[in-house]
Amino acid sequence: MHKEQLIQLIKNEHITMVINDLIPYEPIHISIKKNFDTACWSFNEKSNKHSIYVGDKILEKVVKKGKKGIEYYATSYLHHEMSHALHTLRDLKFVNEWLNKEKIPFNLFNLFEDARIEYLWRVKADRLFNWADYEELPEISEDSNATNLLFVYIQKEGKIRSDIEKMKRVREYYSEILKCSETIELFPILKRWIEEFPETKEDLEQLAKDGYLSKDGDLATTVELQSSESSAEKMDEDSEDVIGKSPYKDEDKDIDLVEELTEIEYDFSTKYHESIFDEYNSYEVDKSKATKLIPVMQKIFKEKKKKISQSNATNRINTKNFLNSRYDKLYKKKVVETKGKKKINLMIDCSGSMGGAPIKNARTFCYIINEFAKKSYLEGYLILTGGDSSRHQCMTIKFPLKSNDIEHIIANSGAECLKGTIDMTYKLIKESDWTFVMTDGNITDNAINTKGLPLFGMYVGDPESCNLSKWFNKYIARESLEELIQVLINKL
Repeated sequence: MHKEQLIQLIKNEHITMVINDLIPYEPIHISIKKNFDTACWSFNEKSNKHSIYVGDKILEKVVKKGKKGIEYYATSYLHHEMSHALHTLRDLKFVNEWLNKEKIPFNLFNLFEDARIEYLWRVKADRLFNWADYEELPEISEDSNATNLLFVYIQKEGKIRSDIEKMKRVREYYSEILKCSETIELFPILKRWIEEFPETKEDLEQLAKDGYLSKDGDLATTVELQSSESSAEKMDEDSEDVIGKSPYKDEDKDIDLVEELTEIEYDFSTKYHESIFDEYNSYEVDKSKATKLIPVMQKIFKEKKKKISQSNATNRINTKNFLNSRYDKLYKKKVVETKGKKKINLMIDCSGSMGGAPIKNARTFCYIINEFAKKSYLEGYLILTGGDSSRHQCMTIKFPLKSNDIEHIIANSGAECLKGTIDMTYKLIKESDWTFVMTDGNITDNAINTKGLPLFGMYVGDPESCNLSKWFNKYIARESLEELIQVLINKL
């Protein structure tokens, strides 16, 4: 198969995937990799984009014609990697660290995860991979080790009848693997396998030596790409883009530059802050929830300009042009650009009524804001406010914060002292695009004149139990942080 044929095959298959809703929500880049005999997937967190590399040497493993033709085999690689994009945990560096700690071979994890995501794809796409129709597999017998039996069982997609005693255990493990909806659910199964079959590492090495497995598997390449930008750039050197552009080719290398020498830093912190910031004790931050909400909130920093139709392949098809054979305008594309860095402050009410869920939600939201500051989407300050009738407490810390600073935010003040803090940080607020104020709505301050200031009151809880309109021209009150962020996106 010539490269041009492979490129057209990928384009056609991609169109089918788009039509059948078999691609991830995020942008995707697909390219042909020169002198590469497999395929791999990776996810670039910084650009929020998937990449799939299909090798121009993928047909070298073919030893049989197969009933469905060589094109089916070639596209099976694309389907396999697309299933990784949809179903595999994106942070494979974390997985690799765990495997190293537990002394579990990465290649074993790769086999388990391949079995899991191929099953999910068969269910979703109603399509078999049929690897066994094209590739040579190890001969199996009563003397075969468990790893070889598992490999053959996966390659045959569970379609195998065998009276081999050890195959019964392999079948049981395979069934457990298919029940896993998430990558990390494989971890305890991997530990049990290694305990039962401690010789697995040597068996995997022999499979690789015999040419049935690559040294570490396609996901090991993913770990390398995620761990080293130079490795990713090297991967692109002799790759030809077919769908989209590589995140390392279209990335603005200067986006993170900050003119630190001319930047003025403000500090409006009061001398005392023991009721709003506990230097000695740490408190819970729901990083799991925050991580899920970060991609949602990222929409705030994107600006849609216009929609166009073009001949270059994207993830969206112009159905009208498709039906009218307008192949020069077959694909739809949203032309977007990142807005300039936003100036955003976060003010947190640290009064005692914020204790429990309210302050926990505030810490979670602060974590989200801080992650965007780390990636240069925004600049601004965290402003903590509290105190009592005898002493006003305020603390300002410039974003991005040290991650553990967020764990020290507390709500032990007798009052919120919003007016005093707003007056004190007036310059910060006036110069910001937005200053979000997280409160529980139980504000004891007198009404504050915030007209003309870019303040946005926010409350997570029962909307009926607060009256933010008394203090803020713009405000949101919702039952959950997830709902609040969704409404915030629509309002900004």
